Amino acid sequence: MRCCLALLVLSLAAASPAAAQNRLPPPNPRPAPDFFFSQPDGSVTVRGSWLFARAGSDWYDFVTNQLTVEPADFNAPGIGFDAGFAITPRVEAQFGLDFSSSQTTSEYRDFVDNNRLPIT
Repeated sequence: MRCCLALLVLSLAAASPAAAQNRLPPPNPRPAPDFFFSQPDGSVTVRGSWLFARAGSDWYDFVTNQLTVEPADFNAPGIGFDAGFAITPRVEAQFGLDFSSSQTTSEYRDFVDNNRLPIT
């Protein structure tokens, strides 16, 4: 009987600190996202680039042999636009458009017209 009474007192003593923990204030709630104005609804991006052509295929070899162009003439500046919109707080759909162009005047290396002028 004394053994059961001692176990009962020990179990009550051990349970009292657990009950006291329930009276503590809840931990700090999760902080709100750190946006200056509000959560963004979308995004817009404008970017620039410079494209370098590897010019290592048979087509580039043929063109550079027949015309007065060099592999570096195929390099070009580029510009890109991206637009995105939020679907959910963690998912965004994004669409992009890129444009790049290179224009180089050239002449045939081995051909001339009847006035001995290069054919352009």
